Amino acid sequence: MAPVAGAAPKVRWAGWIVFGIVGLIATGAGTLLPGLTTTDQVNPTTSETPAGEDTFDYTPPPLPDFPSPRAMLLRLALGTVVVLALCVLTLLGVKRWLGPFAQTPAAGRELYVVETLQLNGRCSVFLLQTGKTRALAGVDGSGLKVLIPLNDPFEVGLADDESGAVESSPALSFPKVA
Repeated sequence: MAPVAGAAPKVRWAGWIVFGIVGLIATGAGTLLPGLTTTDQVNPTTSETPAGEDTFDYTPPPLPDFPSPRAMLLRLALGTVVVLALCVLTLLGVKRWLGPFAQTPAAGRELYVVETLQLNGRCSVFLLQTGKTRALAGVDGSGLKVLIPLNDPFEVGLADDESGAVESSPALSFPKVA
């Protein structure tokens, strides 16, 4: 169905609202959860020094207890699960949000890329097929350089060329190997 001229495109606000809510939940969890899992810090007591005594004596505060490995591993595992869940939700949301724009094979599609050969740099050769006709396309960084139709299958053309029955194409001139 073709869009009506002058009609505004549909905006998918629901997708943006879902992403906003997920982002707020993730931000809130990232700021609140670490504060809930920490233990209270031991505040060192300050002792009053009597007048006249040396005030340069330093007594360090006691070392805090080491965190338990179980609590650290639990926090690491929960954080990993939350991050992976957010990744899956993001992928599903993007798939749904970009669904209409995704490239799908058309029913009447007639042109296919059969094979691609990457050459040095940004050069490549494509073997294209439309119906029963094949063509070679040479492409580099500046665009299409050559397009050669192949009427027969490549093996038949090679066999004919070795027997000398087929003239060589001006676009393709290969030296004869003795």
